[in-house]
Amino acid sequence: MGSDETVKLFAAQLPKSFSEEDVHKVFSPFGTIVNVHVIREKPSNLSKGCAFVILSSKQEADAAIASLNLIKTIPGMTTPMQVRYAEGEAEKFEHKLFVGMLPKNIDEEILYSIFAEFGEITETVIIKEKSSNESKGCGFVKFTSKSSADIAITTLNGKKRIEGASGALIVKFADGKEKLKYFQSPQQYYQPSPQSPSPQRYQSPPQQYHQSQQYDQYDQYDQYEQYEQQEQEQYEQ
Repeated sequence: MGSDETVKLFAAQLPKSFSEEDVHKVFSPFGTIVNVHVIREKPSNLSKGCAFVILSSKQEADAAIASLNLIKTIPGMTTPMQVRYAEGEAEKFEHKLFVGMLPKNIDEEILYSIFAEFGEITETVIIKEKSSNESKGCGFVKFTSKSSADIAITTLNGKKRIEGASGALIVKFADGKEKLKYFQSPQQYYQPSPQSPSPQRYQSPPQQYHQSQQYDQYDQYDQYEQYEQQEQEQYEQ
């Protein structure tokens, strides 16, 4: 992933009187502004006090976050701005994969072994139920390089079926929404492959994989995060 790729930021705690031009002035000191989109109420078209800002590079986006987030308070506001990567943006630079159609009895070590041949792994996580601690049949794998993640997707997605799973593996870049979309309609993610090879087992990996975690950040949203999620799909069209 080149360092010059554009990055979309989410900015909150903006005055509701702010236009795109006003937001542009706040972020322009940090680099080239590709686009600004103020999130508005429908049908009144009144601002919700938050916006998307696309900067031309990760370095510029990081500089804006470091200088503005919880630091700068816009005149007329009582609390400082919130500035962060928009949903799915951080994962582009983390080489993080969402993995679905895993058998319920899989653990982090087995998940690691499935992906280890494609490159160095820094994290594996199995998503589990809060109450029972049972696997939900999906998880995350994070590589140190994008090329490793690309090869894993090409090799495994819709092609490899793990023993005990109900279908072929779903392997995609994590974008912040994959968990939600997977639980809504997992069958949309893959074309079943009845001739998928049996799973290969690798030697136990080093202790780099993480213990099971509760990945609930996709289920918990404050007010501004709700605004962001509601706008994301329409904004990307």
